[in-house]
Amino acid sequence: MPLQVSYQDSFGLDTPVQANWGTGTGLFPAITLNVKQFDSSIGELQSVHIDLHSSATGSLKFESRDSTAETVAGSIGATIVLERPADKTTLLTGTVAANTSDLVSKYDGLTDFSGTSGRTYANLSASGDRTLDLNSESPDFSMFVGTGTLAFPTSAVGASGITGAASIASALRTFAEADITVTYTYHPLLVSVPEPGSMGLLLVGLLCFRRPGKNSSKAC
Repeated sequence: MPLQVSYQDSFGLDTPVQANWGTGTGLFPAITLNVKQFDSSIGELQSVHIDLHSSATGSLKFESRDSTAETVAGSIGATIVLERPADKTTLLTGTVAANTSDLVSKYDGLTDFSGTSGRTYANLSASGDRTLDLNSESPDFSMFVGTGTLAFPTSAVGASGITGAASIASALRTFAEADITVTYTYHPLLVSVPEPGSMGLLLVGLLCFRRPGKNSSKAC
């Protein structure tokens, strides 16, 4: 029966990190998500399942200063890119967004991000999963076999914004998190174990085998 073993790593899960990270600039210019390779000494690898979980959280607020009523659309989102360790080409991409839409009145005279012409969203969030399944015929399959660790370069780019009014005051913040889980399905190596009956016969044979001596006259 096939067995499974999984390895997981994440960034931004315990402590929210503002996008953009892993893009070569900023506080976190280079980020990798690390998972162990499959050790072929424990069995024969049959398949690899990769799950990239992406999430974006944040806040937005706006005040329409138009002289007419307008529909204002807002979004807090991010795009997570997981790259191959060897050549840094894209392996998986996850894009998530939490969207808002509000019909607001003409400017109510106060830029307080509330009232009839403004809105404030303090906690917006969105998440999603992208998966990839590999078998022995897949080009990426072989890189998962070994005794080391795979370090996947990973980045998060904010995809947030506010549109709708010609004249608008706005502010937003976006945080992004990425989580990878790699599951290996494999057939374990078979280990030959003597059957109980054969072990008993072997024990009897060892007990019966004695070096002949001058007092030895009895055989098993």
